[in-house]
Amino acid sequence: MRGTGDIILVTRSRTLHKDAAWDNLEKKRFLWKEVSMVPYEKLWLRYYGLRNHTWLRKRNMNPLLFYIFLLRAIPLSLLGQIISMDNVIKRCRFILSAYYDGIRGNFNNEKPKKQLYE
Repeated sequence: MRGTGDIILVTRSRTLHKDAAWDNLEKKRFLWKEVSMVPYEKLWLRYYGLRNHTWLRKRNMNPLLFYIFLLRAIPLSLLGQIISMDNVIKRCRFILSAYYDGIRGNFNNEKPKKQLYE
């Protein structure tokens, strides 16, 4: 984007991605409720969202509030992977990796697909 000119912040704008994780959800039943899950083969899309969201929060939030955010977000994300009942260990490791990379500011965009498919 920087190569095309100045970057202007437009608050309340939305970005539509060609292949968004939310467009590929599967419905699963958990207890008495239907939940939406990202299929394992599309989980790499979720990685980018979690990593980038975590990095932005770390960069822009009060440190105490950031760690409170993590204490809530990480267990909820892991619970979502456990509910999937599909490649649970790989999913949990992958999600933790996304949070870790967001905290560390690691933007290796080849990592998610390698981690899932190798």
